[in-house]
Amino acid sequence: MANCHLKDVESELLKSHELIHKQIVFAACREVRRLQLLIQLFNSSNCFVIFTFKFMCITLAIVGGFFTIRYSKEFPTLGMLCVVVILDALIFFGFIYEKAFQIPNNIELLKEQILVVSQRVDEREVKEVARIIKSVPTVWIKVGSFHTMEQEKRDCHLPGPIYPGNILCRWC
Repeated sequence: MANCHLKDVESELLKSHELIHKQIVFAACREVRRLQLLIQLFNSSNCFVIFTFKFMCITLAIVGGFFTIRYSKEFPTLGMLCVVVILDALIFFGFIYEKAFQIPNNIELLKEQILVVSQRVDEREVKEVARIIKSVPTVWIKVGSFHTMEQEKRDCHLPGPIYPGNILCRWC
């Protein structure tokens, strides 16, 4: 639903090549703010559901791995069935929530496009549009109450030479 709103606002902004009315730009700013509020509402109502589903997928993969190792010699068909369950459990979570995790990136792209398109509006309005767009924070999809599924850039430096024992003993 939110991705469709993003596409509609984007197409409305890009189809006009002449001087854009400030009402269209401010309507796009309001839409970005509304989408940000919808993501916060989604987070407050569904973060524990997403966490439970993620936990169930991981648990199912671990249990399936145990049964694959335990019963693959005695019952090869059960072992193969457990391999299928492992693959399904690992892929299913990402497959279901793929579009939801793309929404924050799409909102960032839309904010950039609004700033570019707002250059065609009167110069006084450009500063106000930029202020409004920058005031809308980037909200990521929450998984539980402690973690958000956001892109994290972190440098990992291990002191000293890298040996297999170093990597197993030290986590970044």
